[in-house]
Amino acid sequence: MRVLVAYYRNKTTFIQRDIDILSKHFEVDEIAVRKRSDIIKLAKKIKEADVVFIWFAGKHAGISVFLARLLGKKSLVVVGGYDAANVPEIGYGLWVQGTMLEKFLCKYSISHADFALPVSKFHEKEMLKIATPRKHEIVYNGVPDNFCRGEIGRKERKIATISILKKENIMRKGLLTYLRVAEHFPDYEFIIVGKPMDETPDILKQHAPANVKILGFLPHEELVDTLKKCSVYMQLSAYESFGIAVVEAMRCGCIPVVTNRGALPEVVGDAGIVVEYGDIENIAKGLQRAFEYSKNPDFIKKVKDRSWDFSLRKREEKLVKILRGV
Repeated sequence: MRVLVAYYRNKTTFIQRDIDILSKHFEVDEIAVRKRSDIIKLAKKIKEADVVFIWFAGKHAGISVFLARLLGKKSLVVVGGYDAANVPEIGYGLWVQGTMLEKFLCKYSISHADFALPVSKFHEKEMLKIATPRKHEIVYNGVPDNFCRGEIGRKERKIATISILKKENIMRKGLLTYLRVAEHFPDYEFIIVGKPMDETPDILKQHAPANVKILGFLPHEELVDTLKKCSVYMQLSAYESFGIAVVEAMRCGCIPVVTNRGALPEVVGDAGIVVEYGDIENIAKGLQRAFEYSKNPDFIKKVKDRSWDFSLRKREEKLVKILRGV
């Protein structure tokens, strides 16, 4: 079977992971749809494929699904974030920021694809507010088995959060809240990891207390080494369709402290601490509990075990089964 993986503009880590796992079972090609002229190339590649596997239900997905139907090909669309989001309080989501055409193409892709694949139960609900798919199944994102290799060792008085550093993420990822929480724990080091995309690091530095360190982008091995040393991982987001960084940190033995927003409570289950979004006092109390849990080997094991519920191997098994049956 020939599978074409289509995505909009940039290929993220989780898209590359899907390409890698699908390539073990199928003949895989890929295309980044960046501009209108790419549509002709997209049509040619869909014609050569048996199935088009589309990441995110954006305008590129609507066009891809339309072309697949026109050419008699099957299509699957991963509904995984901005596409089904509608969060007016922070101005986030296609259904807040998108044009009428973008909204139409999003809805079309979900309702006309042969299979829709939301990445969490939360995002399934968000998707169903928009459109009714022909068929759909939740397929969680996954972390590779070898993500965190070797002994974890002794944890230090460090907390981490991960976010691409761009202006829209200051609110969505709760970065200013993270800085305010850091003020309450001067004896701990608060780390921010993420690739800078604009002047966001400078904005954060203006508000950051002395115990905050902004590391920027870290290669895989350095990221894992950093997470191995951290006692706690915090995701103080206003919206997350899944939360892959949370699972990666849990795999490295970090106690997760997450907000009661999006899929975050679904991901951590009873192996983490859920706090009120934006409530500094409540978050600080939750973080204090997390410090206590980080001294408990049994709870750390529980956290790591929970992360295996979201293994890339499980995602691979589900995707291959769906693709072969579509």
